[in-house]
Amino acid sequence: MIKLIAFDFDNVLVDGESLDEVAKLVDSEDEITELTRKAMEGDISFETSLRERMNFLKGVSLEDIEKVTKKMPLMEGAEETILELKKRGYKVATITGNFEIITNRLKDLDIDYIFCNQLHDEDGKLTGEISGPLIVEGSKGEVLQELMDQEGLKAAECAAVGDGANDIPMLEKAGLSIAFNAKPALKEVADIVVEGKDLREILPLFESDTDDKIKGSTEEEPVKSENMSTLKDEIEPVKGEDIEPVREESLKVEDAGSVKDDLEPVKGEDIEPVQEKPVEDVTESAEADVKPVEDMVESAEDVKESVKDAESTADVKEPVKAEDVEPAKADVEPKTGDSPDVKEESKPPNADAGKSFSKLLSEKKDLEKNLKVLTRDRDALNDEAKTHKQLRDELNTSIKEILDKALEQRKERDAINQEVKKYKKLRDETNQELKKLEWSSGKRDIMKIRDEIKKLDKTIETKVLDIRKENELVKKVTDLQKKLQTMQEDENTQKEAVELKERSESYHAKVVELSDQAQETHEQMLAYFQKIDEIRTKADEAHAEFINTREKASAKHEEVKAILKEIRGKNKSLDKAKAKERNKEDRISHEKNIQEKEKAEEIYRKFRDGKKLSTDELLLLQKHNIV
Repeated sequence: MIKLIAFDFDNVLVDGESLDEVAKLVDSEDEITELTRKAMEGDISFETSLRERMNFLKGVSLEDIEKVTKKMPLMEGAEETILELKKRGYKVATITGNFEIITNRLKDLDIDYIFCNQLHDEDGKLTGEISGPLIVEGSKGEVLQELMDQEGLKAAECAAVGDGANDIPMLEKAGLSIAFNAKPALKEVADIVVEGKDLREILPLFESDTDDKIKGSTEEEPVKSENMSTLKDEIEPVKGEDIEPVREESLKVEDAGSVKDDLEPVKGEDIEPVQEKPVEDVTESAEADVKPVEDMVESAEDVKESVKDAESTADVKEPVKAEDVEPAKADVEPKTGDSPDVKEESKPPNADAGKSFSKLLSEKKDLEKNLKVLTRDRDALNDEAKTHKQLRDELNTSIKEILDKALEQRKERDAINQEVKKYKKLRDETNQELKKLEWSSGKRDIMKIRDEIKKLDKTIETKVLDIRKENELVKKVTDLQKKLQTMQEDENTQKEAVELKERSESYHAKVVELSDQAQETHEQMLAYFQKIDEIRTKADEAHAEFINTREKASAKHEEVKAILKEIRGKNKSLDKAKAKERNKEDRISHEKNIQEKEKAEEIYRKFRDGKKLSTDELLLLQKHNIV
């Protein structure tokens, strides 16, 4: 895994060559620019180019250099790239043959290490002399090696980004070499080529310690419908028919008010409490079936781990032109002879055998174009999947909030029902006291005699009786009336009965009032659950879209990996084709050299015999060390 990334400065972190900009302060701009070009393309050594350029800049003031170079823009995306790499936990270094007065501007980017050279001056003017660790050829590689040793890192844990031939030693030391907006000489040795001038294009090559180590986050899925149904089934509404009226016969007092005969308090045993279940439990079963999105969504950041294996493969010379892809890991083939029972599998024929270098290069470019399209499509699907996930999570959060409100309503309803139960008990106890008082005061006997007198009077009035029967009934009525006159209800008892009746009515009114409140709260709770059902349906749809898009992204990612494998195969075939052409050229050159030498020897023999030599013949003799 990459831990350190080293950048060149000019044309990588800043957009341009600093010394070319400084050259505009003197009359030797063209000469300095040409020296820069030759060094970057490998035509002359970096040290020679640097010292000659500094000779042209003698006398330039440090103040002017600082002003000119500060006006140079950073490379597009450079600031965002460095900040993001730091955020992901990488160490970042700059290794440049440029000078401290110019590279000081990088301090604001929080780069961990800046290695550069020093300008010498007298009274603020350049003397043309320079010093530092990055002057001689190959010093960039040495500085990077020292830094890796200091950090205790291996080559496979380091990446390097450059643009010119002088960066080759640095890229060769690193496990992963990246040619950014580079010259042809560097592209030939780089593992990955990034065209264009946006440094953010390299970010997908380096995995994130936060996003994608978004891998420890808990995935949430929509609340399952069966859980909602269970909660609702446990809640019974208040039923009007369950309310028992106060019995009229127990409240027959002259001032008895209008008691609601059709209502009774909500019975505690009739109301089943909602089994309280935390939201985490409601979603638990769903979460068990769903992996975190970061594990499911393949993104450009997921395509990195095997880069380091390809980096160390010596035979991969041609670069892979891709912004956010990784070479496929080399397959480990079993050694033949490890077991007598294991036979070496025959390798499939090489489809590239016999193809020319130009044909292979053309096929590789076609693959790279296809790779770019597939990568773009895959990343678009990943973005779409993240959008669906975000919507689903927002809906799930809304469900939790509404569920909390529903449970709060349930709690309030249960508290009201407890009050209903309390007042119902007080009402029933009062009614029992009233009944006992009526029996003890004789009121019941008086009421019975009055009822009997009414019945006898009605019989005498409505029925035809013989004289004897009628006289008997009249006498019975008279006796009952005499008995009734001797019975008189106690005045205090009567007053107490009225008070008990009024108290019973007040308790019953409270029962009715609280029952209405409980019913209203219960209906509000059910409304919340209905709303949860509606939102849950949308969350289910968003989750289904997320799963579907994630699967498409994964399939597209497999295509990306397949193309990468083909590109690596092309790189190997290109190396073989190039080596074959070089061998052919070497053989032709060798044969030509033999022929020239034989010709030179013949010329020398003639020279010894007195023949005069032309300039070309003399040069040929010198070339083959004959004279």
